[in-house]
Amino acid sequence: MIIKIKKATKKNIQFILKVRNQNISRKFSTDKKKIPYLEHYKWFKQNHLRKDFFLYIISVKKKQVGYVRVQKIEFKNFVSIAVLKNWQNFGIAKLALRYVEIEVQKNIRSIYANVNRYNKNSISLFRGLNYKIYKIEKDKIFMKKELNKFNYLKLIQKIEKIRKKNNSNWMDILKIAFKYAPNETAKTMAQIYKEDSNISKLTKKLSKK
Repeated sequence: MIIKIKKATKKNIQFILKVRNQNISRKFSTDKKKIPYLEHYKWFKQNHLRKDFFLYIISVKKKQVGYVRVQKIEFKNFVSIAVLKNWQNFGIAKLALRYVEIEVQKNIRSIYANVNRYNKNSISLFRGLNYKIYKIEKDKIFMKKELNKFNYLKLIQKIEKIRKKNNSNWMDILKIAFKYAPNETAKTMAQIYKEDSNISKLTKKLSKK
């Protein structure tokens, strides 16, 4: 599934509150009561411009499905994530957390998670992203991860740009080949297509295993 994250703005205030106040989000939250809009608005206004506060909206095909927040609390940067109930169990949370880690790693060295010990899904999520348990208190599990300063996303984007240029170069070669040796080029292209078809057939067999 392809997802996108973007920094939250005032336009997202109502949506963030909706996700936060849904029953499944409050079930394992420290504060289980529904938050009033005015209280939520004040919180957002006080925090969204701070340099140690990061809030991102998760979207799938331009539809908002959740949010990720990274906020400094007592000198530690805690991450929390919430996804709309109908969009859970699709791997969205894991992808979103990976993207957010890449976004904030230039500012943050260590990232923490405070998880309810009965929230098995969240524990599994953070463990799957290499968060380590460093403390347990009653019904809380505290987890930590050291962020890698190497930006994989930017590297992938660079590779993608180079590949686009190279694809254009290959098309240029193909044009020259057809211009000066059309018959030989056509035969070679037919052979390439045949071998590609064989690869596709083998790939289908692998996917059935």
